[in-house]
Amino acid sequence: MKVKCFALIFSLVLSFCVNSQTKNVLFIGNSYTDVNNLPFMVSEVSSSMGKTINYDVHTAGGAQFSTHWNNINTSDLLEKLQKGNLDFVVLQGQSQEVAFPDMQFMTDVYPYALKLDSLAKTYNPQCKVVFYMTWGYRYGDAVNCPYYPPFCTFLSMSQRLYDNYLKMATDFGSWVAPVGAAWIKSIVTDSTIVLHSSDNSHPSIQGTYLNSCIFYSTFFQDSINTQYLPVGVSNAECYFLQNISNSIMFDSSANWFQSYITTPRGRNFEANVYYSKETQSISVGINNIFDDIEILVLDVKAQVIKRINTKPIGGIVKLDININNFIDGLYVVRIMSKGDSYNSKIVKY
Repeated sequence: MKVKCFALIFSLVLSFCVNSQTKNVLFIGNSYTDVNNLPFMVSEVSSSMGKTINYDVHTAGGAQFSTHWNNINTSDLLEKLQKGNLDFVVLQGQSQEVAFPDMQFMTDVYPYALKLDSLAKTYNPQCKVVFYMTWGYRYGDAVNCPYYPPFCTFLSMSQRLYDNYLKMATDFGSWVAPVGAAWIKSIVTDSTIVLHSSDNSHPSIQGTYLNSCIFYSTFFQDSINTQYLPVGVSNAECYFLQNISNSIMFDSSANWFQSYITTPRGRNFEANVYYSKETQSISVGINNIFDDIEILVLDVKAQVIKRINTKPIGGIVKLDININNFIDGLYVVRIMSKGDSYNSKIVKY
């Protein structure tokens, strides 16, 4: 059953246009993605706005980034990524792990998030990896609070998640869906709209609705103004949550929307990459580049097997990468400079 929300929400004027009304999305996560069937709700919200989401899901209860990576050869995740043609791959961590203390985060979380990010881009070079910024527990994490103060309250736990999700997205040249930021704004503005479920961790139907609005705007770079809402969300809540989403997505655009409003990935410089069987090398030519360059060669599991740092001369980089000792197969060459990147597949044979 669907009901209508008759809220009139101010239509934001965006400085960019949407190239496609249909997006292919793979959600990778755990119960924070499963509860209330977030992917389906994102699809329904998108449909109500005249857009289409074709989605697939790979989740496991309580899964961390390391869980997905360590099970890559026994689950169907690799197969889903290998199908290709994905516009977005959404990565969602376990509810606490992205808020871990620095050393634990950098050892147990960050490397696995990077591997999944790279794996997604290996098989889908044009896709955008989107980190699903989650939120703190409603009353903090009482069990761990005595040992780690940032876990003691919703706000402090959410801030920690905010900082580290944003760090990963920035470091990896990926995007972030600022769901946790929207939760902070919503709860600070009106705490009577309860976004947590009865377990004080997972989202209520209102929480999932807010999340779906954020994801719609992330995928389509468009403000949300829909008459659709699921059963259990009132008209007043619809109006409020859509405005919270629009405010977070566009008023704070410098944090997570920057890559949407600059030159598209790979277009700040011109790159040509090709493989020569005769010389067993990859030739890389880059023009119109004036910043330092990092070039990575990744295998099919997104492991970095060669890394080269270089500087342009007169706006040009030309080099050959010897791969004579590489086994035959598929590789991805990634060129990165100041937040912009370019991916190219090559096959050694």
